[in-house]
Amino acid sequence: MKKLKRVLIVIGIIIGIPLLIILINNFAGAYYNGRYTDADKGASSEHYTLKKLNIPGDIEYHFDDVAYSADPNDTIIKEGNDGHLYYEGANKKIIIQTGVYMPAREGNMGNTIMQYYAIDKDGSITKIDSLPKDTQSVKDQLVPFQKWSDKSQVIYMRHFTKQDFDMPSLNPLHGMGNPTGGHPSYYWDGPAYYDLKFKGDILKIKLPCQSGAFLFTADHEYYTGLYYYLLPELDIAFLVYSKTYEPNAIYMIKHK
Repeated sequence: MKKLKRVLIVIGIIIGIPLLIILINNFAGAYYNGRYTDADKGASSEHYTLKKLNIPGDIEYHFDDVAYSADPNDTIIKEGNDGHLYYEGANKKIIIQTGVYMPAREGNMGNTIMQYYAIDKDGSITKIDSLPKDTQSVKDQLVPFQKWSDKSQVIYMRHFTKQDFDMPSLNPLHGMGNPTGGHPSYYWDGPAYYDLKFKGDILKIKLPCQSGAFLFTADHEYYTGLYYYLLPELDIAFLVYSKTYEPNAIYMIKHK
């Protein structure tokens, strides 16, 4: 009887400690909910605002270092970085490429149509025919193994709330047999609370995030889906949130 009691106590501790950590974690989330705003609803700091841009289609991520026009001898991009944004210095505009899926009809297969949009420093959006000549790719400020818990970074994750648990992640065979080689498994989904820094100001926003750790998550185990592009010479910046199975969202930061 005493042995059974000890076993039950050990089981209770094993179950109780994670539950306690999760409970504390969610209490902290409730605290930050009142101090951080949903990025889709916008955010404001002392001098800057963050606003979601309404642009049709899914924002494309370009891997090319150099792009060319119809004339193979005519270079469009004179300096390349992977990313979502191009910068046209002549007119001081940001250019993005989006893909709009056109469903099949009248016997034709469905396909994705590429479109281009120009954004000026005031946030006005204009559809254009093609990528302008002599544009530059804008560099993402975040790196593959971003230090989310480092307060000195341009984006600091103040808290992540473990909200929804993915039970299939407990299966050791989860993802095996997938012809594409499987995909990363994440235990938790929930909101992450970020301090977004630009020119000395901090915008406090929250966005969905995923964690690949059961209890204590290291920086490399988060999937944030974030990309951060700075254009300090225009006094603006852009945040792109790459959603899972949904079109990407883009947010603009500009002076009030």
